[in-house]
Amino acid sequence: IIFFQQDMCSLSLGGEFNLILCPFCTFNFLLSIEKQREALLSIRNLMNKKSKIIFDILTTNTFPSTLEDNSLKYFDSCEAYIDDVYFEIYISNSFDQSNQIFKQERYYREYKNGIFTKEYHTTMKNRFFLIGEFQLLLRECGYKILNIYGDYNFSSFSNISPNLIVEATLAI
Repeated sequence: IIFFQQDMCSLSLGGEFNLILCPFCTFNFLLSIEKQREALLSIRNLMNKKSKIIFDILTTNTFPSTLEDNSLKYFDSCEAYIDDVYFEIYISNSFDQSNQIFKQERYYREYKNGIFTKEYHTTMKNRFFLIGEFQLLLRECGYKILNIYGDYNFSSFSNISPNLIVEATLAI
């Protein structure tokens, strides 16, 4: 396995691949349809007529309760095994339904020897897809869908599926 780190909207890998994975809801981080099209067209350049691509896509059912409550709340804690460092993690979620953007604010509070030392903050934004929208996007970028699943057990996709797993190839 060879790993590359590049912008998926402008890939330059110098070859074709038989299998391309878009795991961990990576495609959801592309917030605009323009960026999504750029990525799909860029990926096309890495494929041949036998290639397959598999997308792991978030849906509004992946984290249903997080769409309703945007208050800051305790999420988790963990210990680092260096210098008695302890972290608390707090999250705040919001969902912009008109743009299908899910935003999560994460705050990491660091404690050394039981004393608060610093706080780190990061914001993650994901764009949720409706299945018809994703099918249309793939079709208009020259892909053909082979299979659609609703979870990692290959169950059929339904309106309560926690994931949207799509296997596609080029529409030649």
